[in-house]
Amino acid sequence: MNQGPLLTLSIKNIALIDSLEVELSAGLSVITGETGAGKSIIIGAIQFLLGGKSDKDLLRTGSQRGRVSLVYNIEGLDKVSAVLSELGLLDSVIENDWQLILSRELNSSGRTVCRVAGETLPLNVYRRVTDRLIELHGQHGHHALLNEESHLFFLDTLGGAAYKESLAKLADAHSFMQGKKKELRSLVTDAKERARLIDMYTFQLAELRDAKLEEGEEERLQLESKKARHQERISTALRKAYVLLAGAERSRGSLDNLKQSITLLTSISEFDERYAALASRMKTLAFELDDIVRELDDAKDEAYVDQNEIDKIESRLESLSRLSRKYGATTREMLDYMARIERELESAVSTEDRQKELEREIIKAQGAYLEAAMLVSTERRAVAEYFSNEMTSQLSDLAMAKARFDVSVETFAEDKTRWSENGIDRAAFMFSANEGEPLKPLSQVASGGELSRVMLSLKTIEANKSGVPVLIFDEIDTGISGRAAQSVALKLSNIARYTQVLCVTHLPQIAAIADNPYCVSKASNGGKTTISLRALSEAAHVEEIARLISGADESGGTAYAAELRRAAAERKLQNQS
Repeated sequence: MNQGPLLTLSIKNIALIDSLEVELSAGLSVITGETGAGKSIIIGAIQFLLGGKSDKDLLRTGSQRGRVSLVYNIEGLDKVSAVLSELGLLDSVIENDWQLILSRELNSSGRTVCRVAGETLPLNVYRRVTDRLIELHGQHGHHALLNEESHLFFLDTLGGAAYKESLAKLADAHSFMQGKKKELRSLVTDAKERARLIDMYTFQLAELRDAKLEEGEEERLQLESKKARHQERISTALRKAYVLLAGAERSRGSLDNLKQSITLLTSISEFDERYAALASRMKTLAFELDDIVRELDDAKDEAYVDQNEIDKIESRLESLSRLSRKYGATTREMLDYMARIERELESAVSTEDRQKELEREIIKAQGAYLEAAMLVSTERRAVAEYFSNEMTSQLSDLAMAKARFDVSVETFAEDKTRWSENGIDRAAFMFSANEGEPLKPLSQVASGGELSRVMLSLKTIEANKSGVPVLIFDEIDTGISGRAAQSVALKLSNIARYTQVLCVTHLPQIAAIADNPYCVSKASNGGKTTISLRALSEAAHVEEIARLISGADESGGTAYAAELRRAAAERKLQNQS
């Protein structure tokens, strides 16, 4: 038994499966079984393992936890190894003789746990690994061919490394352009509010600047106003204090008396040093008192404030009071508010400038996007030509020698509303099954069997390009019979020479060419139904092929099955030589 990359598959407590483990081999492995035996359950379990949608209803009735796992040999698989190395898991896999264990669990709450080499990973990271291990084409996958929106995706998967790089640059250019547009939309949406703020801040700033505010001015003016209201009282007190110190007409003040006392003490200082010290101290007082008298003289003359000055003070205080009700309780608060709205106004005005700048940047970004899109469009047409030729060749191998396949690429560079991260092209698969018939959209003219062969051809080309080591086909044979079935069987066998293939089928022709036949069966035991999967011996394989052949009696069916098996083996040998 030759080993392929996929070594074993284990399923436990999933749907009707209690516990199932199967060893898989290289080449073409074919799974057959009665309708309703559980083939779709096995495929569903594999889809779940690969990171597909999960649902707690997938659990086997009465189970709290289900699990699907596989063992995969990654030796020589550089793309898989690169991802594992990036995740820091490659060394442990190498230590395990290059065998990678992959598993996904589901519990009764619907929560899933994904593990790679024993390490738990987020689902999106987990899928980066599974995407490089197995590609699964479900039995309804060919319906995607009927949706023209998917045709561009199919086409782009077939380009080489340089084309992939062009696509990446295109996606980056589109993302950059859209980011600029989003920023502009945000600015435009706020433009009305911004204009209102600019008007308001401009008015407020002008009003505050015209006020020529000074910190502490209001407190100073309030004191001056208070002095003005009590100027008579202040003037009287200053005048009396001056008279008491300096004296009035025909009277002596305290200063004159002090000076006379100094003269008297000085005259007797020779008799006692104490008299001289007192005279000296009194001289100091005289100097200070003389200065005070002069200041009192000035102050009493300045104490009077005329009415015009009082009116100016009161008017200024009223202006400050009016501004304080709008902008702050004190001049300091008003000055702080003025500084803030200066910044806000500068920001609002700069935003308008940014809007104009963004408009210029968007034009530049659109130019860069269009340049990248035009390059992709040119390269895409080359890919389309290659793809068309390859598909026509593949279809010829599948008993459709007269069929023609073409990819129509329409470019809409002028219609910016249709620009996307995928470029400026629309791709549509065109098909003609018969000679002399014009090419028409695939969705309009292809039958079920033709769609199946188109999909198989597509997957064959994809397999050659992607290098995914394992392909799984779930009933790729829909709508196929007779000679076409033999062609599909041989095509699958050819793919399996280079890629490990697992195929679920109802066709005896495909079953007959299998390298590794398996059969799904369903049995009831103790009130429970269980699904099993077993490898078939050569004799059992012939019997299973006979069961798939309709309209034959048991003996005739077995004989025909043996002949079908022998003929398939011969065709396979001839094709390999």
